Amino acid sequence: MPAILAQLRDRIEELTARLEQTTAKASPSEWMDIDELRDYLPGHNARCTIYQWIRYDGFPYYQNAKSYYFRRSEVDDWLIRNGRKR
Repeated sequence: MPAILAQLRDRIEELTARLEQTTAKASPSEWMDIDELRDYLPGHNARCTIYQWIRYDGFPYYQNAKSYYFRRSEVDDWLIRNGRKR
């Protein structure tokens, strides 16, 4: 009986580790580059539209050299604040 319990415990630990790995891979990254942002936005807006939002509308972004990065939570907040109801 103790051997069976040990096998069950080992199997449960293995399944738990697999589940944690799968969950970590499935959760979206908090940071996006401009192409990932385009795919994330509802209308799949053009790059030039996003650059206009950055320049004139206070769109939240971070810049590293010539690359722009966006935090998913800040983009969601901006979309909620600046969205238009139809």
